[in-house]
Amino acid sequence: MMDSIENRSKSRISQSRASNVLKAEDAELLSNFAENDSGKFGVEVARQLVDSKKIGLLARNLSRFEWLDNCIADKLISHGFVETLAKNLSSFKNLSKKTAKILMEDWVGSVSCNLRSFEKLDNAVAQILINNGYYDVIARDIDMFKNLTNKTLLSLLVNCTKYRGRIMLYRSVFPNWWERNEALLRKLKSEGRDIEYKKLKEFYDKTLIEERRKNYRLNTNPSKWVDISEVKEAIKYWKWKDVIENLDNFQADCKEVVRALIEWWCIDDVKKTLPQLWWKALDWKEIVYHLSLSNDYNTLITYADNFKAEWVSNVEIGHAILKNCDLSCRDSVTSLADYSGVGEWGWDRVNYNLDFYELVDKRRRAEFVDSLGYFELDFAPMPKDKKIPLKLKDLVKQNLWEDIIEEYPNLFE
Repeated sequence: MMDSIENRSKSRISQSRASNVLKAEDAELLSNFAENDSGKFGVEVARQLVDSKKIGLLARNLSRFEWLDNCIADKLISHGFVETLAKNLSSFKNLSKKTAKILMEDWVGSVSCNLRSFEKLDNAVAQILINNGYYDVIARDIDMFKNLTNKTLLSLLVNCTKYRGRIMLYRSVFPNWWERNEALLRKLKSEGRDIEYKKLKEFYDKTLIEERRKNYRLNTNPSKWVDISEVKEAIKYWKWKDVIENLDNFQADCKEVVRALIEWWCIDDVKKTLPQLWWKALDWKEIVYHLSLSNDYNTLITYADNFKAEWVSNVEIGHAILKNCDLSCRDSVTSLADYSGVGEWGWDRVNYNLDFYELVDKRRRAEFVDSLGYFELDFAPMPKDKKIPLKLKDLVKQNLWEDIIEEYPNLFE
């Protein structure tokens, strides 16, 4: 037994020494070649090693090369270095579909991680990846494929968990992407393949919208009546910048236009346009609310005076920040109070909430409970819009103080 262990130990030491000697020899031989700016050897050096019948030297040092081509890959495969090639695909570019299929017999995972080392791949390669569960990999690098079938499209639409947007973006890899295949939809539906039917229909619908979006042009001629439905259509087709740039040209109600922009989550674009919106008859409280939902307390504070001129008080802005912005933003509310009118009604409730945040943050439970009692006395009965913000309620739960919420159920949202 001891002899066996000793022999294995000697064998490992011998292999280690042989490896070190080999590395030294490799380094000496490769020192005859000039490295490029990236510190790696190029394809010309690899070709010289192949011509000199030093395939083993090349194979052992593949990671020190870059931009190797399919000819080098063929030589490595013919000399039995398939595994070495598979593990160093990042050193290659424009490898053929034939090479991909050879490697995928045993090294499909390595190929899936390096699809960009290959030239345009076909449906056969995609099916091998699909059979091995690499749906997201195909979607991620779908631009590396061509002539994919509807069967492959269905597999991706149903099974991808990531990169679905790239399937739509590079849909031209499916030759029939522009043609809605009603026969296929009917077939899927009649066979009860409901998920495939739903996903394919969604894909066709999105394709149609994308095509319309690409060709859509908003008429911005001020002499032409532009109805709110046209404005909504323009926003739907991603032309909201055209809408914003032409706000003064529309004969549609500006309030409706801005509301439509907000409904389509264009609040950031509305924010950039605020300087040209002042003094327009808009629902400014709604704008403040949506700015707070997007955590944009800086804009709310910066334009506080403008909002006040539009009949939105600093107190209302303060409440919006406390209610909807991140908890880390709460101290910014104090700057609004500093510039408010003397005795402006409503700051007492804001100040209560600021105190609540601080007490919960510092885990001062007894003081928090006392403050809740005073708050209840001051504001009872508690109308729905005056309750303690949901974010504060969540913070209380995080501190495992749910019994307090149960004791004061009427105070929290």
